[in-house]
Amino acid sequence: MCEVFNSATKPYRSKPILTLLEKVRRIAMTSIARNKLKLASHIGYLPLIQQSRLAKKRYFSRYQTPMWSDDAAKVMFEVHDEPHNVVVDLGNHTCSCRSWQLSGLPCHHAIAAIACMNGRPENYVHALLTMGSYNKIYEFHINPVRE
Repeated sequence: MCEVFNSATKPYRSKPILTLLEKVRRIAMTSIARNKLKLASHIGYLPLIQQSRLAKKRYFSRYQTPMWSDDAAKVMFEVHDEPHNVVVDLGNHTCSCRSWQLSGLPCHHAIAAIACMNGRPENYVHALLTMGSYNKIYEFHINPVRE
């Protein structure tokens, strides 16, 4: 993204500051409009990039063995990931591997535990990674300016 922006503004760096700022405004305006159109055509709970990341993690979750820890809420699991074990807490959206806390997407250990409960991993994704949040990012627009 930065390289594209830098290459688009490079010819304008030697121009007056207002000319450069006008180019930046136009780049931002077209980028926001283009992304808003892409998002409007997408139907689903998660954006495509998050769906593909979740699909990769779902694939690796096949090799995990979750064991329910017999808690009343059915949220604590021990997941065997040879050669070590991790603890998954579905209630707090945490895993001892810390991948879930860092990325906002359930890690492959958590997905194995979610599958054990017949749940959907999409329901455990952080709210900032959903289509609702992506749409909020692009709900504003940049007004055109007359010269």
